[in-house]
Amino acid sequence: MDRLKVLSLNVRGLGSAGKSAKLVNELIYLNCDIFLLQETRVSCKKQAEKFEKLWKGECFWSFGIGKSAGVAIIFAPNFSGKVVRFLFDSGGRILSLLVD
Repeated sequence: MDRLKVLSLNVRGLGSAGKSAKLVNELIYLNCDIFLLQETRVSCKKQAEKFEKLWKGECFWSFGIGKSAGVAIIFAPNFSGKVVRFLFDSGGRILSLLVD
């Protein structure tokens, strides 16, 4: 059985395209299966789509307004698991996935 590699990271905002591109390159280099991102400061789907264009794997968001809000769980492009349940709160602090 292969090992599952998970990384948790406080990104302190994904507002600029330059920062998102740099983060994507770093995540690719780290070569993990699942990334847990905190303090994304992403408040809507439109902002999330900018990041998703750079990242080719699945992304799940809990949008938040404020300096320490917004979380995301993103999967490596080659991750073979399937998300069967996706729950989040309205404040951008909680995100729960059930993965098979």
